[in-house]
Amino acid sequence: VTIRLHILWIGPLTAITVIILLWMEIGISSLAGMALLIIFMLLQSFSGKLFLSLRSKTAAFTDTRLRTMNEVITGIRTIKMYAWEKSFAELITRLRRKEISKILRSSYLDGVNLIFFDTSSKVILFVTFTTYVLLGNLITVKQVFLAITLYQVVKFTGILLFPLAIESVAETVASVRRIK
Repeated sequence: VTIRLHILWIGPLTAITVIILLWMEIGISSLAGMALLIIFMLLQSFSGKLFLSLRSKTAAFTDTRLRTMNEVITGIRTIKMYAWEKSFAELITRLRRKEISKILRSSYLDGVNLIFFDTSSKVILFVTFTTYVLLGNLITVKQVFLAITLYQVVKFTGILLFPLAIESVAETVASVRRIK
């Protein structure tokens, strides 16, 4: 978390700087792309909170499964003596399936975050320049390259690193709760 914690203030600061630079170059059309970027960042923040919830549930299932496994290992002689192997194996399998279900949901959430990262800049550029043209302006190469560069910077910090920072904070909070 200490490596990514500073992204929580750098991400919004970078977005503000990009808004100012794009405003100076393409005017009000930059707000359309930045509004979409802010929507993506809010969705990423929501997914970070959802990841915290999934991480906490996964940790609870993992703790339950490990506690059960420790009990099984401790009482293996009794389990063997009464031939309870099958019922305990089914219990542990059920617990593991619940744990894997939460891990799978977390993986899907990570996949959605990567999809946002891969597609966001293209969608934001499309919206920005569509708005620019619809307002009656002509696009120049200078404007396109500047917008691509600035959106790439804000995409990296705002859409990739910002959710990772939120995810790291969420994992830290979940770990601290488990330790307590």
